[in-house]
Order: sequence, then C-alpha cells, then structure tokens
Amino acid sequence: MLQVLGVVESSQGKGTYLRETLGTQIFRPLLLDMMLQRSNAEELYEFRVIFDIAALRLAITKATEDEKQAIRQKFHEYKTLSEAHIHAADQADQEFHKIILNATRNQFIIKMGTLVMELCRPYSKKGNDVLDKTVMENHEKIMEIFCSGDTSNIEDAIKNSLIVFRHILDSGLSNDI
Repeated sequence: MLQVLGVVESSQGKGTYLRETLGTQIFRPLLLDMMLQRSNAEELYEFRVIFDIAALRLAITKATEDEKQAIRQKFHEYKTLSEAHIHAADQADQEFHKIILNATRNQFIIKMGTLVMELCRPYSKKGNDVLDKTVMENHEKIMEIFCSGDTSNIEDAIKNSLIVFRHILDSGLSNDI
C-alpha cells in the first residue's frame, strides 16, 4: 500500500526504502474521493478561486524571464491549437498552468495545483469545447499578469478565468462529464 501511495520504493536486490520526496500519487486516493463526490463541485470552484489567486501571486514574485517567455509561447501554442480544434490544445492548456505552478518553486503548491488540474481536467476540456473565445481572453489576461507582475487586476482575472468552469457547474453540463 505504501508503495502504491509513493511513500516507499522497492528495488529487487536492494530492498525497500522511504522515498526522499513524495510523488503526486500520494494524492490519488484524495483525487478519487473528490471525483466521486459530485456535490463538491461548488467547493472545488471556491477552492480554485482562492488557490489560483494565491499561486499566481507567488509565481509572479519568483518568475524568471525564461518562464515569462515560456508562458507566452505556450499561450500562443494553446491558442493556435484551440482555434484549429486540435485535441492537443488540452495538453497545451495543462502545460500553460504548469508553468505558473512551477514558477512558485513551492512543492506543496505544485503538487496541490497538479491535483486541482486533475480534478478540473474534465471541466476544462468541456470548457474548451463550449467557450473558446472567452477561455483564450482569460488565459491571455493571466499571461499578461504573470509577465508584467502587475497584480492590480489579479482577482478579477482569476474569477473571470473560472467563469467557464462555473458555467459548466451551474448549467448542469457537468452531468455529461
């Protein structure tokens, strides 16, 4: 069980030992539990508002010029793929958000953010299908905040970026997920 959770590793002929760091698999039972409880959709939305704002604020303070360039490139890749309705757009979207998470340089935030992305992946895919233009505008605003460091509109940008997610929850489209 501990090996499944990523707490220990076993190597034939070398024995079993504690891992130096815990992998994201430690969150899998929590992820499964949260996915099975559809009633938690509103709570997930509330958590995302708080988490996304805090993660972006921290990422802004630590972002390098390379990360700013990477997020610009990833945004344009995501936009191009999304406009062409190419399935790889979903992966580009995930990578866009991982750039922000990794810029925090905080393993707790990175791992929790990865968990949140996994929880929200079905909603994100549905959102990309439903409201392409709104999704792109919101990603562009987040990219601009990340690159400029101007946090004056961070709360509005994050809340607006979650409008599609909220729309899916409120309209019952999440039942199709």
